[in-house]
Amino acid sequence: MNISESELARAGVERGQILTALKQDYGREMTSVRSLWKALDLLGHPISASGLQYSLNLLNDEGYIRVWRASEFQRQDRVPDERGDVVIFCRVTPKGLRLIEGHEPANPSVVF
Repeated sequence: MNISESELARAGVERGQILTALKQDYGREMTSVRSLWKALDLLGHPISASGLQYSLNLLNDEGYIRVWRASEFQRQDRVPDERGDVVIFCRVTPKGLRLIEGHEPANPSVVF
C-alpha cells in the first residue's frame, strides 16, 4: 500500500490535534476515547474511529500519550463489550506536553 504525501501530512496534523485536545484534559487521570473523538469533531477536526485508534497507538508507541485498553477493564464474569486491544482511555504524558511546547525534538509524524 502506497501512502501519498498528502495523506501522511493529514495524519500528522490529526495527531497534533489529538495531542492538543488531550492537553486541555491534562489535569484529569484519563480521557475517554469517545469524548476525545466527539471533542475533535466539535472542534472541526473529524477523524474516523479506525484512524483515531491508529493514531492513539502510534502516539503511545512514541511515548507521547498513555493508553488504557478495553482488556484492562473487562470483568471475567461478563461478555466483553469491545475487542480487548481497543484503546478506550488515554492521557497525554509529560513527553507529549514537551513536544506540544517545542521542548522535544520535532517529530515528522506529529504536526502542529
